[in-house]
Amino acid sequence: MSSTHEQGSNMLVPSFTYSPLPQKLYTRMIRLLPDEDKDAPIKCEFFSYNLSRSSNGGHLYEALSYIWESPARSCSIILNSCTFLITESLHTALLHLRDRQLDRVL
Repeated sequence: MSSTHEQGSNMLVPSFTYSPLPQKLYTRMIRLLPDEDKDAPIKCEFFSYNLSRSSNGGHLYEALSYIWESPARSCSIILNSCTFLITESLHTALLHLRDRQLDRVL
């Protein structure tokens, strides 16, 4: 699930790589973890979500519409304990969406 890449002075830092989805009716989601400190690094947990399972036909997640941009200005987040680079606009959106006390599934 993870690999390493070089950063700075020959230091290896874990970076995130995707695993295949288990079946057709699965999608990838992140759990945006809360933090009391608004300036704390963004931490997320990545997981596979089964869209066919729901007791009442609904699902408890929020969708974030996002357009991939040029990676020229990137920021890092912690995703499953690994470094993951994202665009500056996505980083800003996650900062605004992060709650101080509750997880948020996106």
